[in-house]
Amino acid sequence: MSSVPDLHEKNERLLRAIKARIGDIDTILNPSSPYVYGEDAFYRLYHGSFKVYGLQKETEKILQLIREIGEEARADGLNRLFLKITSDGTGKTFHLDCNLDWGNQERQIVESFLHAREMLVLMRRYGASLSSTPLSLPSGWAAILYLFNMR
Repeated sequence: MSSVPDLHEKNERLLRAIKARIGDIDTILNPSSPYVYGEDAFYRLYHGSFKVYGLQKETEKILQLIREIGEEARADGLNRLFLKITSDGTGKTFHLDCNLDWGNQERQIVESFLHAREMLVLMRRYGASLSSTPLSLPSGWAAILYLFNMR
C-alpha cells in the first residue's frame, strides 16, 4: 500500500504531465473542429449516417494523448471501465448489415468519443486551474485520478 506522501507525489507527477501537454490538449479541443462538442457525432447517429464511423479517428487521437500523459506520469495504466467503453466504440467497420441494427455499435462509437473527450476536457480544466494537487478533491480531478488508476 502506498503512503500518503507517495500518493501525493504520484498525483503531482500526473498534474505536471497534464500541464506539459496543455498545448496538445488544446489542439484536439480546438473549437473550430466539428467533433469537439460531439455535435456532428449526434447528428450522424440520429441521421443514420455511416459517417459516424469516422468519429473513431478522433477518439483514437484522444486516446493516444491520454496514454502518453499516463506514460509521462508513470501511471499504472488506464481505468478498466474507461478502456471497456473506448474499446467497445473503436475498431468498428461499417458494412451494409449495420443498417439492420442501426444504433447499436454506432451508439458505442459516440459514447466512446464522449467519454474520451470529457476526460480530455477535465484534464484541460484542472491542468490550467490547479497549481498543485488539492487535498479536497473536486469531482473532475477525482475522475482524472480514477482514469489513471490513482484513486
